[in-house]
Amino acid sequence: MSLQALGIVSTWAELPLSLRGLAYEIANCHNQETGQCNPSVGYLAKRSGMTERGIRKGLAELESR
Repeated sequence: MSLQALGIVSTWAELPLSLRGLAYEIANCHNQETGQCNPSVGYLAKRSGMTERGIRKGLAELESR
């Protein structure tokens, strides 16, 4: 977990709640020491309660911002 990444996500109040939750899950997977962040779509779906399709859609939305 990277407190730095979680801190960044906490400033994104304009994001819809579902996207903010997805961003928190991604930030929670970030390794601050190595810079790696490689969660699978399946893992993110399980952790967030979203479908894999919803995760893919959410990732595309986050990348476009």
